[in-house]
Amino acid sequence: MMLRVAGFLLVVFGLPSLGAAQSISTIWKARAIEAGKKLELLQAKLKKIPEGQWDSKEAKFARCEAMLESAYALHVAMEDVVHKVDGKVEVFHIVLSGGDEGAFDIAYLYSSPGTDLVATRIDKLTRGWQLFFLTPGSVQVNVPNSCVFNFELNRPFTASVLRNE
Repeated sequence: MMLRVAGFLLVVFGLPSLGAAQSISTIWKARAIEAGKKLELLQAKLKKIPEGQWDSKEAKFARCEAMLESAYALHVAMEDVVHKVDGKVEVFHIVLSGGDEGAFDIAYLYSSPGTDLVATRIDKLTRGWQLFFLTPGSVQVNVPNSCVFNFELNRPFTASVLRNE
């Protein structure tokens, strides 16, 4: 009985404080795991699209979503490539492949140790892709005839794919 009460108290009172103590690396890994689950759903969705409809708006949008989720999933699959610690700065990259034209790389820099986002930078821009700074604090990446991605400069986990219609 005492163990159940202790467990209840841990759940009710202990978990919120555990979340606050998480390292930024743990938070990025959690987003990467979520991305892996989203990728599975997107792959199933794409498999259901008939071959003749592969160029439809819905198919393009799903491929763009998969591209973004793949960039987050790299934080589990290839962490050594997309996560760097340089002195007192911890850097997390979101990298979108542009095939033979290169890659787009947006980096989020945090104080280390800590969870304070101190800067965001664009490290690479794929040839032919365009950046638009339409509102303060966000950048849109236009992949001609394909995707439009929106990145919040101060909130790295809110990146999204916009409908390109």
